[in-house]
Amino acid sequence: MGYSPAIVSARRYVESKGLYLMQKKDVERFTECAVQSYGSVEYPLNDYFMNRTCTKDDLRAMWQFNLRYFLDNALIYADSPECNGWMLWIEPGCKGMSALQFLTHGGIGMTIKLGFGTIKRVVAYENYSKDVRLNATGGKEWYLYNLVVDPKAQGKHIASRLMQPMLEYCSMQGMPVYLETHREKNIAIYGHLGFRVVSDELMPGTSLRHIGMAKD
Repeated sequence: MGYSPAIVSARRYVESKGLYLMQKKDVERFTECAVQSYGSVEYPLNDYFMNRTCTKDDLRAMWQFNLRYFLDNALIYADSPECNGWMLWIEPGCKGMSALQFLTHGGIGMTIKLGFGTIKRVVAYENYSKDVRLNATGGKEWYLYNLVVDPKAQGKHIASRLMQPMLEYCSMQGMPVYLETHREKNIAIYGHLGFRVVSDELMPGTSLRHIGMAKD
């Protein structure tokens, strides 16, 4: 399956800025970058998914599946082939993952490893997050789904190098940008890039704080 015109255009732009587009052979490398990034801090969303403290093995199972799926359906790029950090963007109007796509990208294997309860919580969160996002942007946004930087590369401005080209691209296209975080300190970080808080609440029935931020 080929990429949509929106993803093709964005891929072309970020590559022109010297960023590295993820390929199939990179799944393990990108997975390990995410494992090291999330595994080095307490991150409440991952603990919510697991209903306990999330381990590096849990993260590895989740991101191997996610990256296999999103490689075909989203924009994923790193600072370099060595992958000190990477970003995953979902295009405007994306309908989400179908049951067939879940199965063909290894969903059964992930469910066996992590348990059906984890999958239920992931689906519940994705549905909730989508509703919040649609209320904020009307579904016309580029959605920053994930940003990770390897702890060994912290302090080298990797996140800025990854973020700025897509912010430029979206500005040129007149498209809003949306992201979410679950950590208080990230509000100021994204605020310096022009994002504003559009939603700040607990996910219903949980203690998970969900902070939606947007940039016009």
